[in-house]
Amino acid sequence: MFNVTFEGVDITVVSHGIGGPGAAICFEELIKLGATTIIRMGTCGSLKPNEIKQGDLVVSAAACREDGHS
Repeated sequence: MFNVTFEGVDITVVSHGIGGPGAAICFEELIKLGATTIIRMGTCGSLKPNEIKQGDLVVSAAACREDGHS
């Protein structure tokens, strides 16, 4: 975890590791420590590789898994 100030704004940068459960635990702990806004950044695949190219920035409003399990 790193606490920094960027352009006058205090920011905490955290890595939660792999998966939803680790993210949920991390986010709950950050909220208990006073976080009011959480921005999760990471990687993903594309179901439209001809439209969404490697390196493109995608801002999602929702996500869905189609693995038949989770």
